[in-house]
Amino acid sequence: MYNLQWSTCLLLAYLITFFDGTGSVISSNKGSRSWFKLQQCTVWEKLTYLVLGKVSIVCKNIDEITKVPQAIVASHPHGVLSFSHVLVCTDCIGYMKQFPQLSGDNRRNLVASVVLYIPFLRDILLWWGFVDAGRKTAITVLEEGKSIFVIPGGEKEQLLTKLDEHVLWITNRKGFCRLAVQFGIPIIPHYTFGETGMYDISGAFFNIRWWICDKLHIAILFARGRWYLPFPFCLPHRLPNSMNLCIGSPIYSPYKNEKIDPKINKEKFNNAVNQLHGKYLDALCKLFNENKAQCGYPNGKLVLLP
Repeated sequence: MYNLQWSTCLLLAYLITFFDGTGSVISSNKGSRSWFKLQQCTVWEKLTYLVLGKVSIVCKNIDEITKVPQAIVASHPHGVLSFSHVLVCTDCIGYMKQFPQLSGDNRRNLVASVVLYIPFLRDILLWWGFVDAGRKTAITVLEEGKSIFVIPGGEKEQLLTKLDEHVLWITNRKGFCRLAVQFGIPIIPHYTFGETGMYDISGAFFNIRWWICDKLHIAILFARGRWYLPFPFCLPHRLPNSMNLCIGSPIYSPYKNEKIDPKINKEKFNNAVNQLHGKYLDALCKLFNENKAQCGYPNGKLVLLP
């Protein structure tokens, strides 16, 4: 009876924190549980090597990026689990040390709302600085002067993942560009080679799963990892080559750091968004092609959809 009472009290205490709205309302005093000391903990480096093997950063313009006080960090591809989140949300590969102004309490990481309803995983993500990916939350974060980390391809790019292929759902995804223009900040592209090489993926019932993804924004994946165990009850395959996080140069709108209010000057805003999106796609392709050979994918081809 005594143990039951304690268990009930602990469960009620957890439920209070579970439904307190953390992650969806962000301000200086409310809405985040980002735990910087935990993000810096050296255990993440050891776990990353144990699970993924060798991981490294490829960046040819560190000085240029360190001068950027606020940005939208856009990462590709999504992959099955998006391990690129781990690479930048912890200091497992030294990202936080190299780019402190874009890390820790200076940045929030956008994640699909449904993920924040998974018990215990939710808590780890909140400690890592994750927040709901809704536009309202993103705007509030940017208004606070913080950067945001986003995977523009979202759940559709996740569902399109194929072993060692490079398929991005990005051609018509402009929400992150709209935010960049509205706040007058650059976009910094990331491409993680190896993200799509960790699981064997089945295409069974793809049309049905695509319909569910389109209507409910949930990606249902049939995959298997190490020791032929099914996802998510498995470790990913260890890559024959190292995983490489490649970072491109900051990309600005045609109006550089000028903030453009879409309600006041809609035409100027839309033109700036379209131009920035075009520049971003060009820069992303360049980043991929310049680094694919040294990252173990000399014959890799980047496919942009839809």
